[in-house]
Amino acid sequence: MDTATFPRPGPAARDVAARQTDAVVTTHALTKTFGRGAAARTAVDRLDLVIPRGVVYGFLGPNGSGKSTTMKLLLGLLTPTSGSVRLFGSPLDRRHRGALMARIGSMIEQPPGYGHLTGAENMRLVQRMLGLQQAQVERALELVRLTEHRDRLVRTYSMGMKQRLGIAMALAREPELLILDEPTNGLDPAGIEEIRNLLMSLAGEGVTVLVSSHLLDEIDRMAGVLGILSAGRLVFQARAPS
Repeated sequence: MDTATFPRPGPAARDVAARQTDAVVTTHALTKTFGRGAAARTAVDRLDLVIPRGVVYGFLGPNGSGKSTTMKLLLGLLTPTSGSVRLFGSPLDRRHRGALMARIGSMIEQPPGYGHLTGAENMRLVQRMLGLQQAQVERALELVRLTEHRDRLVRTYSMGMKQRLGIAMALAREPELLILDEPTNGLDPAGIEEIRNLLMSLAGEGVTVLVSSHLLDEIDRMAGVLGILSAGRLVFQARAPS
């Protein structure tokens, strides 16, 4: 991905998101290093993210730039080497993690789901695990347009349908923050447009959406705020050009 078309992140650009007073996600000098000594590799390097409430935040960067690692850090799936994460104004630590995760839906890397079960059976597992109402499950399936395919085995789903099922699982708890890693992988142009419209409509309802991609054009069509990651470093963060 060529980031040369974007202005360099001078003080004004860096401060646009920082002026938001109602940030759902903030990180300070967030760093994750794997390995030690000469074999050490820094995947996320002193990252300062600010994600306002009720926007689609487009997280851009080539494969290997650290997007998935960052998302795992935000979900508490990885422990930072240094730096900090705050969600909804609270620190992401052992004391707050359970309450914070109850407000978040996510799909990281491969979409979840058991192939030998139907879509509906997979959703029932989520329902039981999270203690959800049937209406929440039905709404999630309807939002991603999988209602008519709910009784098919997931192993017969296309990649795009599996992606949509994963998004339905993330949406079922009606989260305030939705974190999606490359959610349009495997989708045809019509499917990509459907997901784009869904995420924008969720943001319009006040849901904060963090969505990653390595495709500039895809993110440019939906994001209200852009963050560009390169080699683990944030090189640009600002409101998307209108």
